[in-house]
Amino acid sequence: AAGRKRRSRRIAADSKEDAKREEEEKGDKSSSSEVSSPPQKRSKRIPVPREEEYDRRWTQVEVRALLEGVEELGEGQWAEILGAYQDILINRTPSDLRMKYRNLLIKQQREHERAQRIAKHRPAGRKKPVRWGVEETELLL
Repeated sequence: AAGRKRRSRRIAADSKEDAKREEEEKGDKSSSSEVSSPPQKRSKRIPVPREEEYDRRWTQVEVRALLEGVEELGEGQWAEILGAYQDILINRTPSDLRMKYRNLLIKQQREHERAQRIAKHRPAGRKKPVRWGVEETELLL
């Protein structure tokens, strides 16, 4: 037990000496006439170049395969859909399928709401504009 106390005291004394040296070095630097810039933060993440396949737009064939897969296998079965249509959905992940399907649903919902707004403000009686007859035109002249 006595040996452990001595080691911990030595470690504590060493760390105190290191702290004093650092303070002295900082004091020396701050007294100089040069203004130092703040230290730059290092990023913890290493940038990884993205592959071009991930930036590809969805083709109509891929969208049709996704919709057929959802119809056959059900929503949420992204890995199974990917396996069933692996020859079409090349370089796509289950997460890509999920996000694309969600975006398709959002687009469909917006189009439906827009159609309802237009229908709400359209006059019910007339769907086509009425043309004036010859008699009405003559009355105006």
